[in-house]
Amino acid sequence: MSSLDKHSSLDRDTLYRSNHESTTSLLRVTKAQSIILKDRQVAALYSAMPSSMVLSMAGTLLTLLMLYQAGDAARGVAWFLFAAGIMLYRVLVYRQYVHHADPPPDLAVNDNRELSMVGEPLNADFWIKLALIGNVLVGTLFGLLGTWLYVPEPIYRALFSIIVIMGYVGGSVVPYAPVRFAHAAFAIPACVPTIIYLFFLRDDGNILAGAVAIFMFGAIIYMAEKQHRNIRARILSELEIEQLHRETTDENTTLGMNLQKLEHRTEVVKRAQFESRRRVATLAQHMETTLLPVLECDHFGRIIEWNHAAEAAFGYRHTDLAVTTISDLVSATDKSVDWKSFYDSMLNRKNPIAIDVFMRALNGVRHPVKLYITPIDIDGKADAKALRAAIIITNISSEIAKRRAEIHSA
Repeated sequence: MSSLDKHSSLDRDTLYRSNHESTTSLLRVTKAQSIILKDRQVAALYSAMPSSMVLSMAGTLLTLLMLYQAGDAARGVAWFLFAAGIMLYRVLVYRQYVHHADPPPDLAVNDNRELSMVGEPLNADFWIKLALIGNVLVGTLFGLLGTWLYVPEPIYRALFSIIVIMGYVGGSVVPYAPVRFAHAAFAIPACVPTIIYLFFLRDDGNILAGAVAIFMFGAIIYMAEKQHRNIRARILSELEIEQLHRETTDENTTLGMNLQKLEHRTEVVKRAQFESRRRVATLAQHMETTLLPVLECDHFGRIIEWNHAAEAAFGYRHTDLAVTTISDLVSATDKSVDWKSFYDSMLNRKNPIAIDVFMRALNGVRHPVKLYITPIDIDGKADAKALRAAIIITNISSEIAKRRAEIHSA
């Protein structure tokens, strides 16, 4: 055997075991499932009862006609009256079931994921007992046909009795299969007395033929039991599917609600991002168009923003300050003040501060200015700290005033 064949065989064995385990676990039903299972079995049994009663009455009338033609009218009438009483009983039972029994309840899933009942459960055991009593009476009726009413001559009458009994016993496997022992309750009183009487009690009987008849009867009972198990497994599968459907529906509902929440949160984030971009654009436009010189430095002191008003006041373009730090332009008015240490301390501040310093212009002239410094701290990271400074020149020279006027007028 090749490795591929071994692998395929292993997969088949694994699949068989998983299916067998799932089938075995399916048969382990809970209390709620057991109640609903029995209710649906009863509903299936009673749904077939009208057709079985009609066929039974038709067979009874035909049997009465045959007995009349055979000259056995007296016993035929007595047998028919017994059949009519049984039919009346079954009609009344069926009518009461239809009138009083509620539809079979469904399964629901509660918060604890346990099966529970929806609606009022009907008393299934009560209806099963009534149906079994009716089946025993009908089986007894046909058992009388094979014993009390049986005569070997003429031959057609003997064959007619056997055909009627076996026809009804074999044909009732399917309609009586939903409820366990419902078919046996009919078949045993119909066949067992007949087999015993024909093959073991009569002088012309045969033990071997009787053993074969018992074997064939046992085969019919076995197939009825197997059909019952198949119907039971099908109903349990339906219950499992219904439960999975409800769980899936609940999960889909929860998923839909979470999706709506996520969409709402996404919309909120989008609006916040839009608002942030709008504010950034507004601040950037304000910084570029304001008449107040403004600069921004990173945590190393490098100038990263330099607006048009600053260009007009000090002559530097933004490109001229690519490698320039604020320490290159600013010096303290007090010689005892270390600007570098002051700048580092400002990075760790939270509140703005104003300071008087000298700032060197492009032509080398140092102008006295007042810096209004605002610390910037993004996410608390060291490399995200920066300073933004608004520059107010305390003594504007005529050259600076002229340059500012030319730039802003343009």
